[in-house]
Amino acid sequence: MVHRFKNRIFIEGFVWGALAAILELLARVPVLTLLCSVFAPLPLAIVVKRRDLKTGAAAFLVACLIYYFVSHAGLPDLIMILQIGLLGLLLGMLFKNNVSTGQSITFFILSASALTLLSISVICWTTEINMFVLSQESRQSLEQLLRSYISMGGAEGSLTQETVQKARETVNLASQLVPANMVVWSMITSFVTYLLSFHVLRKLGSSVPEWLPFVRWQFPWYLVWFLITGLAMILSGDYFNWLIVDLVGKNIFYVAVFIYFLGGLSVSAYFAVKWKFSIVIKLLLVFMGLFYAPVTLAILMVLGVFDSFIKLKYIAESGGNQRGEGT
Repeated sequence: MVHRFKNRIFIEGFVWGALAAILELLARVPVLTLLCSVFAPLPLAIVVKRRDLKTGAAAFLVACLIYYFVSHAGLPDLIMILQIGLLGLLLGMLFKNNVSTGQSITFFILSASALTLLSISVICWTTEINMFVLSQESRQSLEQLLRSYISMGGAEGSLTQETVQKARETVNLASQLVPANMVVWSMITSFVTYLLSFHVLRKLGSSVPEWLPFVRWQFPWYLVWFLITGLAMILSGDYFNWLIVDLVGKNIFYVAVFIYFLGGLSVSAYFAVKWKFSIVIKLLLVFMGLFYAPVTLAILMVLGVFDSFIKLKYIAESGGNQRGEGT
């Protein structure tokens, strides 16, 4: 009986590992890359939650072996499957230990970001690719797109030298923020992965913690140090002409702005629900926010910073009681 049970666990681990490998192999198809990369950690998370970490690690080994022997992948691809496998095992452990949703999302997203930075660094170091430099084709396409946007549909000949220079400066800034954009993208995809795992495990009958709605999201106050550090590095790098310090500072500041933008958006969504705005008012606010995007971004970022310190949502509910769960 015990032998049969062990065989069942072994078979289950092999099946989930094979499924993870299939998803990773499908992710090599450009059209399916995003979708399959989001789903790839799920099989490992499920087997860890339903069984244990040892079975999950065995499934991960199976996934790596199948992936390697089928694709004969090089180092960059192996690093990416290693990253996805570790995230799957981590996600499974978070669910198995019934960690609260807010803490799980925070830890999982930060881990995904750290692994993304580590993977990018290793790949760039081994392949000698500069992550801060866009390819010539990408640069030309982005410049053309920005020129069209800035000219607001005007004729190409009507573009001034100032407009062309502005487009080039924007492209240069975009190339400098490539690592930050990768980190932000990993945050978004890892959140989607967590959300999918949450619903799949609940459908399978596994116990999951209570879901934390977006309007309840709140970031800890000490994240403001990322904002301060990024800004300080930008200013010092510009003043002393330290290029690498300036680049790192810009990327840190960009990621911090994105986090606090989400915090401010959560506050806005909370008060929109609390004050029961009509659908017309909500659509009008969304339209104005998109039309004045830079101003909206600045307002939401500042709102997110304030909320991390004074907890606006909990004050509005309890008249000064700042207790509650946040991400």
